[in-house]
Amino acid sequence: MADLDNFIAAVLTPVSEDSPHQKLAMRTVRHEAWHRAYINTITYEALLDLAHCLDNPASPEFVPVIIGPSRGECVRLHREAVLRQLLTPAVRKMDLDWKHRRIKMFERSPDLSSIELAIAEDEAFLATKKRRLA
Repeated sequence: MADLDNFIAAVLTPVSEDSPHQKLAMRTVRHEAWHRAYINTITYEALLDLAHCLDNPASPEFVPVIIGPSRGECVRLHREAVLRQLLTPAVRKMDLDWKHRRIKMFERSPDLSSIELAIAEDEAFLATKKRRLA
């Protein structure tokens, strides 16, 4: 009976924020959020490419069978997707490098300070992340 009592006490003990389980859960949430933002961004990049192709056909005989949003609307949607991804917590160093390359799109944006804060938080998070040796 004592074993059962010890087991129940261990299960009911709150998990600390520094526990491996909590860290894994936090990394999983970050990864899923980053992946959703990434999929959104590449979708709008593809839509932007499609709008460019429809506006500039390769030959005069080209007849578009798809009518999509205007190029201006695609540019706006793409910028919004990139901004959302810049504000999403990065998971890996390569994600942070992507953010540093893309921040140039928003140099004159009122969102620049929010983006810089998100990047600083990512740098702090990645600095504390344990590195695996190969």
